[in-house]
Amino acid sequence: MPNGNIAFESTAEIQNYSVMNLKQIFMVPNSLIYNEGEITFSEPPNTNIRFAGPGANEQPEHSDSNNYGQFKWAGKQSNQSGWARGNLNFVTTTPKSINDNNSNNSNSMFGKWNSIEFDSSVKFGNCNTCTVITEYDQCANADGAWLVIGPKCIPVNRHLRTYL
Repeated sequence: MPNGNIAFESTAEIQNYSVMNLKQIFMVPNSLIYNEGEITFSEPPNTNIRFAGPGANEQPEHSDSNNYGQFKWAGKQSNQSGWARGNLNFVTTTPKSINDNNSNNSNSMFGKWNSIEFDSSVKFGNCNTCTVITEYDQCANADGAWLVIGPKCIPVNRHLRTYL
């Protein structure tokens, strides 16, 4: 959805297990983005979002991944509140300035005065220990249900992308 927006209500939840490219997103407080893949915004998200990744309490039952979900956007997001927890990696797509020694940190992504709470598993910048999975051989049905294979439906034969 490179030229569109997504708008959701307060109980909305997006679960990403592959690659999403979005222009913008509007989610009201208490909505959630669970990311176990890669999400790139062409414009910084300007909303109240809860970001969750593998290892967070919000991790879906069908997943036992301990990999990372990655978010990318250029510039600083503004007026953000909420939290980010679980294995998440935030990367700015804005070129590093000569005068900016910290172009990949919470300030470069969310602004100096953000009100986002980050847990200790959230990483910023290129992370050589963060494995991001971008393709699954099995996907959820359109209704969000996963095909049942064995006791739990765990996607198999995933393609790994490790960032250096």
